Amino acid sequence: MSDVDDNVERWPDATLGGSVWKRDPVTKIFSLVKFRNKHVDKRWGNLEIAKSLKCGFNSLSENGVPGEIFPPEFKYSPNTGKPIDIPESVAL
Repeated sequence: MSDVDDNVERWPDATLGGSVWKRDPVTKIFSLVKFRNKHVDKRWGNLEIAKSLKCGFNSLSENGVPGEIFPPEFKYSPNTGKPIDIPESVAL
């Protein structure tokens, strides 16, 4: 069995060592599946993930989804080409 659904795009993330992101091919929304080879707790909010990992976060995405996150290597939205916000980091 796969760690992520077979119908989503997988994005291995070398910058976060052992991280795996997925992107829904229909909505184009990213989510973090694994961090340091461990599954991400579903209770983590996207803002907390973005602040902790210094990855991209848009408070309201072009898809109308609040709190969309992006893998750290993304500096611009793959959907619109607009710059992606990077929130201030915090220690969790």
